[in-house]
Amino acid sequence: MQDLRKSIRNLLKEAISLDVKPGDVILTGRFKNKRRIVKSIGTDKYGQPTINGKSILKFKIEKNMPKNKWSAKSREELKEEHQLRKAVRSLILEGLRFEEDLMILNVDHTPGLFLLAKGGYPHSLFLFDYFYENHLLGMVQLKKADNECHGSKEVKRAAARNGYGPTIYDCVMELTDYPLINDRDSVSRDAKNLMSFYKDNRPDVNKYLLDNMDDNRTYPRTKDTFDDCMPGDSQEYWEGWKWDAGSDEDEKWEGDPLSYAYDKPVSPKSIEFKQKGDEFIEKFQVGKITLRTLGSQLFTELYD
Repeated sequence: MQDLRKSIRNLLKEAISLDVKPGDVILTGRFKNKRRIVKSIGTDKYGQPTINGKSILKFKIEKNMPKNKWSAKSREELKEEHQLRKAVRSLILEGLRFEEDLMILNVDHTPGLFLLAKGGYPHSLFLFDYFYENHLLGMVQLKKADNECHGSKEVKRAAARNGYGPTIYDCVMELTDYPLINDRDSVSRDAKNLMSFYKDNRPDVNKYLLDNMDDNRTYPRTKDTFDDCMPGDSQEYWEGWKWDAGSDEDEKWEGDPLSYAYDKPVSPKSIEFKQKGDEFIEKFQVGKITLRTLGSQLFTELYD
């Protein structure tokens, strides 16, 4: 299997190349019978390869050209891609709802379960259905990682309504005294996009590159076993690359947001949300079974 993966990787990395250097003889012309000596090899103003100042292609390689010379369709696709990335970044930043009246519900009996809910609960008694429908916003359930993984806990399940995912992730990172990693078995696209944003666009979030135990061509990168971990989302790597990858840098182990553990310094807001949640639990005597049922029901509603 390892030899097969290596063969596939070599095939995927292959590019068209010409074994031509100055001094070589080439045959040109309509019938390819005119002898020419290669004096120079370069590129024209569009980035296309030339020999002796003349183009050697009957086509143009678009990616080597200035973007304003790309085809109309490619320019439109590039514009749409930039707009999508901008929209995703805006949505994620807007998703940090730290100015709202929120609370985090978490008790000693369920240390791995965090619920995010709206404050301002109006009733004198705890009404499960009313709270679930009108106040519950998100849930994160953690579990002990199977390996050391920089001392992390694994996000086993997570769900959020109306874009509150980043808010509860930030709160959990701040309120726990250990980093977080995503599920090693399966990760939703939304969760992976969020972690990619943390990795590339959140300097306030600490990132710790893990050591891939499953890639025996690169492992160990460090002598310390504290960072040893399996890949996230059941990915497989070979020589530091996803085994079915192309040449995109994001396909490297270091480019995958799931190859990192994340944590964040605690903020006054997270502490405030936790205090409100503690007061709510105490006032209404909300038990661990109720909290677990709320979290499971929300996850089932959004993902099953």
